[in-house]
Amino acid sequence: MGKGSKGIIAGRSRNIFSNVKPSQVSIYEYIKSFNIGDKAIIFPRSPDIKIHARFKGKVGRIVEKRGRAYVVEIKEGSVSKYLMLHPVDLKRLE
Repeated sequence: MGKGSKGIIAGRSRNIFSNVKPSQVSIYEYIKSFNIGDKAIIFPRSPDIKIHARFKGKVGRIVEKRGRAYVVEIKEGSVSKYLMLHPVDLKRLE
């Protein structure tokens, strides 16, 4: 038998995509706005959208707005990754 994985989801995959309940998210979280170029922390709170655990707590830069969502650029080494997130899932970095 081989060893079990010690990766990002090893041993805790049952609740990996469970976020807070909708009643715990205030109305302000849904209507807050960001400017292009602002820095934001990815903080998954939306009950509908599931974000991979590797992006939780990462700091990104707002690149553009698409509908009600924002496109956030994250650097991982020399590679840029783009995520489309709702304002509920973002915290402004002061």
